[in-house]
Amino acid sequence: MLTIKAEIKRSELKVDGTYNVKIRFTLDRKVKRLSTNLFVTQQDLTKSLKFKEDTSIKREIDRLVLYYREQCLKLQLDQNHYSLDEIIEFLNGEQEKQQTIDFIKFSREWIASATIKGAPNYTTAINALVRFVGKEELDINLITLDFLEQFKAFLIGERDARTKKLMQQGKRVTSNRTLSLYLVSIKKLFNEAKRKFNKKDKNLILIPNSPFEDFKIPKQREFEIKSKNSKLSVIDKLYVNGGLLFKKAVCRDSRQGVGYKVTE
Repeated sequence: MLTIKAEIKRSELKVDGTYNVKIRFTLDRKVKRLSTNLFVTQQDLTKSLKFKEDTSIKREIDRLVLYYREQCLKLQLDQNHYSLDEIIEFLNGEQEKQQTIDFIKFSREWIASATIKGAPNYTTAINALVRFVGKEELDINLITLDFLEQFKAFLIGERDARTKKLMQQGKRVTSNRTLSLYLVSIKKLFNEAKRKFNKKDKNLILIPNSPFEDFKIPKQREFEIKSKNSKLSVIDKLYVNGGLLFKKAVCRDSRQGVGYKVTE
């Protein structure tokens, strides 16, 4: 019969005078312990190092023990012959399901460790995402189809503002591929996160959504500016994502240009 009990270990007194509360599982004379995020001091314990009753920390401990007992009920231990290791693995999996995956934190760590060519370029895409959400953290399960559409609109707004400013300053409008490149980068990082955190063999799916399946990333469009004196030879190529304002900027900037040709 499986027994579940909270305890502290006398030998594990920390330098700050606290003990970590552990949950002890016993089955067929085998013992396993799980650490918790609960800590107690000498004031919370009796002389025999038992938890004092009617304290706030004792109530938290009791709730945690009850949680583990309820989780174990799902295994129907009276009908199935699970080993203690299998029970602990199940409980760890249940805990993992409740964790929040910070997409921005994951992405920065992936970029720092990646060895593929151009990995640092993903940083600019993540920086744009940070500007969009307004903070350095993002629950990955908040990345939905609607979220991506709003992010795309945000990037278009940034691009249009940047183009307008260059035009007002009389400066040349340069090649702009940020919309598609940023979105492709975010898609790549999202898939890398799913590859890391989803464990199908253990039926552990921490990232169930696949917003990019229905999200259309705009294709880069090639604007070719032709020259009067070169028999339509190309004198410039700008990769942009469309927009009347940008077409006008292209024509204005090309002193010899007589028109443009759009190719997909």
